[in-house]
Amino acid sequence: ELARLALGGFKGALSNPPHDWINSKVILILGSEIASEVMLMGYLLDARERGAKIICIDTKYTQVMMKSDYPVLIKPGSFHLLLYGIVNRIINEGQYDNRLLERWTEGFSEIMKASLSYDQARIAERCGIQREVISSLSTLLAKNHPIQVIGSVRDDQVNGPDGLVRLAWLSVILLAINNSLGVKGGGWNWLGTGSLPVAFDGDIKEGQADDLSLMSIKWQQDHRHLLEEIIEKDTCQALIWDGCIPDEVFSQELIEALSRLKLVVHLSDQENPARKYSHVSFPVTNWLEEEGPVFCSHYRAIQWRNQVSQTPGERKSAGLFWLQLAAKMGYEKWFPWKNKDNSIDVVRAANFFVQQTSALNGLSSLAGEDLTGGGVLWPHVSGQEAEFADKALIKGRWLLYKYDEEYPGTDRSFPTDSGKIKLSNKMYQAAGWGLSPFGSIESEQQDSGPHSYSLVCTSTPGFLGNAAQVMEGRYVIGVNPAHAEELKIRDGDRILLEKGSGNTFEAPAWVTEKIALSTVGLVDLKEPSYYARFCYRGGWVEGIRVNVKKLEAGER
Repeated sequence: ELARLALGGFKGALSNPPHDWINSKVILILGSEIASEVMLMGYLLDARERGAKIICIDTKYTQVMMKSDYPVLIKPGSFHLLLYGIVNRIINEGQYDNRLLERWTEGFSEIMKASLSYDQARIAERCGIQREVISSLSTLLAKNHPIQVIGSVRDDQVNGPDGLVRLAWLSVILLAINNSLGVKGGGWNWLGTGSLPVAFDGDIKEGQADDLSLMSIKWQQDHRHLLEEIIEKDTCQALIWDGCIPDEVFSQELIEALSRLKLVVHLSDQENPARKYSHVSFPVTNWLEEEGPVFCSHYRAIQWRNQVSQTPGERKSAGLFWLQLAAKMGYEKWFPWKNKDNSIDVVRAANFFVQQTSALNGLSSLAGEDLTGGGVLWPHVSGQEAEFADKALIKGRWLLYKYDEEYPGTDRSFPTDSGKIKLSNKMYQAAGWGLSPFGSIESEQQDSGPHSYSLVCTSTPGFLGNAAQVMEGRYVIGVNPAHAEELKIRDGDRILLEKGSGNTFEAPAWVTEKIALSTVGLVDLKEPSYYARFCYRGGWVEGIRVNVKKLEAGER
């Protein structure tokens, strides 16, 4: 949505395709777990081998950080603060070409005014880094051209969906200052951040019926929590399993728990163990065949010439299952998106959920001109551009925004009213974001004790590689050496984490510099996924404040 406002809609590409990354001088990676995608990681390594400098910023050590030239560990929730500091220093020291900014952007004066009041030392303290780190990164990003920003920061890492919008906004500002939009080697590649939570732990809007509580949608972390509910609490009587579940989830304990359920329904695009242990299975379309205007994940977006793919054979979309189930249960009024031919009006359904998500509700509609023709990964403008040439890597024209030529079908380089990139605009205010992305740098969370730290969660593949094979147990608690010395903690000591609610978590200690200052890490040794969110257990999620205590022999 921010990209739509800044650059004039979904008529072009902010993102440069991976095979163009080799043209970048500096690649700034914000929380991106690129190593989870072998192909993307290969493009990143190609760029590095050809001289690109890699900056990786994250709350935890990752395999991408291992390959970076400038690995930077920060406190949870401080991604946007670090960009505050970087943009503040670049502007304060005049490390930009004002003529280019005047020529290609509008609203920079508002951004400048808002960015000048920050104290670098305070920002560094809030991020958990030295002030010199901000200085070095600012110089590197200001003195090299072109630069690129790659990100996969989740909403839980920036204190909610609105934080994602502000981080994206700051990224566009940084790229505009460097003149790195609309050039080879530049661009803003925001990879899959996961689905934004609908209504963010609250009721959905626009439902005035007395039984609104039936539609109360709460934010669930992932399927593993539901499995714990089924196995440990034994309160579930029926289960609808939507999607493919990894084989390793199916323990004998889970299989026995499933056998006690009265009904297990399976929705999937392929054979998997979930189907084997279900009473009934519905074959649904996979992500490539989905009946929708666009699908977005780590695989980027696919849209075939503005046409959605028809469902093959008897396979239907998962959304249609839910719509028809709701009708049978008498909840059809809550699902008013069925066409006369019993298919789903995807645009209407998508519009509804867009309006429920605070980070996106400035988008008026997905209909009309917003849905322009698409190709594989990047849009095209004409039918001719949608044709595959011999040995073509992608379909369509991958760099639509260019400073030195007109945007196709217009007399401007950027398809906005002014023909410029909108760094600040009244439409931003109308969307509820204000005139700039800058805000308070003070923490919303208060320390809960003398030994209070921010929690980060991580998995074995993304954090330790094969090192976990020599460790025993399910979890270890990572502690920075400085804090370990303060707390007199050594490897293997029993550590107790305590939340403000009084809940506790116990695991052995592992003293390592891979954990940032002011944080402790909950490392899941058995989790096979790269994704940290799969490591969460109950309320032990990234960013919460925890007290750390060393347990003595015999103490509980």
